[in-house]
Amino acid sequence: MNLNSVLMLTGTNYRAWLDSVENYMGMHENIDYCFTEDKPEELTEKSTKKETDLYKKWHRSNRMAKNLIRTSMSKTVRGSIEEPELASDFLELIGAKFKESEKAEAARLTKEFHDLKYMGSGGVREHIMKMININGRLRELLMGVRDEQDQLQLSKGKLDSR
Repeated sequence: MNLNSVLMLTGTNYRAWLDSVENYMGMHENIDYCFTEDKPEELTEKSTKKETDLYKKWHRSNRMAKNLIRTSMSKTVRGSIEEPELASDFLELIGAKFKESEKAEAARLTKEFHDLKYMGSGGVREHIMKMININGRLRELLMGVRDEQDQLQLSKGKLDSR
């Protein structure tokens, strides 16, 4: 997996972006080290070589993770979030920012899905594809119908109810 495969956070794709970033970091041990290990104590004159090496490794990992997070955000999103010292805090701030907008988007999509009715004009296939599209976006928000058979039954039920 290369850096080009990491999604750009645009404001409407938080969950997909987070999965993309976490997958990338998980495949690159040097980057996710700061998430799997506690921040080391500051170095002193009495610090051993091992402590110094771990300190450098952790801080390099944190810097690389923050760079990955920052460069995978659109300029608009990047400008709305202050960058903290720790990469883990950066992800938490971004998550908090998008939690509310995800709820609003889920409510809007749910309403759109349930209000969508086939009126007899246009193709049935196009209507079903609209429903599948909305359901797919709901699934990205961890909502929506997961089973294809259930989705087809729901679509058929909406066609019968006109």
